[in-house]
Amino acid sequence: MTAPNTPSEIPGCIARRETDAVYAWFSTRRLQVVKGDVTLSLSADDLRALFNFVEGCVIEEQLS
Repeated sequence: MTAPNTPSEIPGCIARRETDAVYAWFSTRRLQVVKGDVTLSLSADDLRALFNFVEGCVIEEQLS
């Protein structure tokens, strides 16, 4: 038995192409992330807090 010769459609969530993010580190100890029209600027303190948050989530997941 062979598959029919109908074109298969790629699901939209897979076919969607998003723009790549652009990262920049500045001497003022800030990370800037630009993706499309959105710009995010994080200080070193913000990055430390984000790291602690993610680390806490990973530990919580391991305990579950």
